[in-house]
Amino acid sequence: MSNSNANTQSEVYDAAHSIVNKIEDIQNEARDLLTMIEDLPSTRETSSGAAKLPIQWFNASAHELLNSVVFPDGSIATTGSGPWREEQIDSLIRGLDNEICEIADSVYIIVVGYDTDKVDEIRDHMESSENIVQIYPQELFMSYLFTGVDPLPLMTKEQALEWIKFHPVLDALFGGDDGVFPWPLNDPIPPTDIPGKGEVVISLGLDQSPLKIMGYKAGINGLNTTERRAILKKAFQGVIPNVESVDDVDTVAYMKQWGKPNTARRLWRIAKHLATLCYVARRNHMYEAAKSDWKSDLKWIHDNFYNGGDFGFDWPE
Repeated sequence: MSNSNANTQSEVYDAAHSIVNKIEDIQNEARDLLTMIEDLPSTRETSSGAAKLPIQWFNASAHELLNSVVFPDGSIATTGSGPWREEQIDSLIRGLDNEICEIADSVYIIVVGYDTDKVDEIRDHMESSENIVQIYPQELFMSYLFTGVDPLPLMTKEQALEWIKFHPVLDALFGGDDGVFPWPLNDPIPPTDIPGKGEVVISLGLDQSPLKIMGYKAGINGLNTTERRAILKKAFQGVIPNVESVDDVDTVAYMKQWGKPNTARRLWRIAKHLATLCYVARRNHMYEAAKSDWKSDLKWIHDNFYNGGDFGFDWPE
């Protein structure tokens, strides 16, 4: 056997061995996660007795791997323990390539245990933040991570009241006559943030946009479908980068058109951006593959975010 063939065979063997090791690591992590699930209490002792956990909302399957959700950097903070220790939750979130921050300006997801001492800090952040801040009990955030489905928008008022009654942090923030904030924050249409009829879209063409900065790229040399749609989902639900400066364009007004996360305006602007890309490149045959991707992604956004909702604007063709 020649040295060249031997080297090639050795490289193939090393690559295969590396893949096997990675699979074993994933299986071990999955076992650890399932052990955490099995340790989840069905009740929590309170001063008035045992409070029943609405366990139906913790819908992770013990027979399926994580449907990993990756959030924008700077968007998640955690505080408190219960039912799991805070360091366990932090380790899990970081292990899925998510960053954990202190409660600060960019944070719009706060994962809470039962015993946090930061209720006042959370309340102050909700009042001052420019973002819609969502509060997740540990159980519901774990459900989000395992299934890829955000449970908050699916919750009825009756279920929300049960969670508020059950969870001491939710009760402190939203319970009783002093509860200032509605929970969960599942209304995607703040009344002042619906795009107006006939609103003129400020366009920067093919080469400039928050999506471009986030790495979104279609066409032959672009990202694959999964990668593109992960960026589109982040752009709708999370913090987007600013387009700082473009000649002869008011970029402050341009960025205002993109609105806040999880709003009708943000969804409208993403859809308008993709529709505009299709229109601008409509007669350029060099963009045939990109146009196909843009149209496909536009339909995907419609079916997964717009469809069935009352967002207050007509979907762009």
